Amino acid sequence: MGRILRLQLALDVVSFADLTETRIALEKAACAAAANVRAPVPLTRATDLLVQMHDAMQPDSFNALDTAFHV
Repeated sequence: MGRILRLQLALDVVSFADLTETRIALEKAACAAAANVRAPVPLTRATDLLVQMHDAMQPDSFNALDTAFHV
């Protein structure tokens, strides 16, 4: 999927804004699915990372937290 999206961006077939909108929709669906499983440790970790991302003042810090969230 990553290669397809990179190709779409490289060919100017889709805008960065459209890609961001798609990412948000996919991430919301993934979070809802994860929440339905109700595994307490991953949900607590995800919540902690979201709080830290909200408070992050530097782009590098935010990106590291965002990566950890997705992992």
